[in-house]
Amino acid sequence: MEASFGLFVVVLGLLYFAFLLIMWNVRSFENQFFKIMLLLTIMGFCLMAGSYGLLALWGLNLMIQLVTLGSLT
Repeated sequence: MEASFGLFVVVLGLLYFAFLLIMWNVRSFENQFFKIMLLLTIMGFCLMAGSYGLLALWGLNLMIQLVTLGSLT
């Protein structure tokens, strides 16, 4: 069961990085909000898969996105 959640983490992570490459120069509230929601989804699947190291890594990325969101408003 944990392996399927781990597979979702890999797929969502690849989608996240593809989104970062496509929307590289876009600095809007909607873009940051979408990235934060996607990160929370990835972190949920990391938690269900039991990979706490990846959860900490994605959590660090989430903190960076929240700081960036604060600088936009």
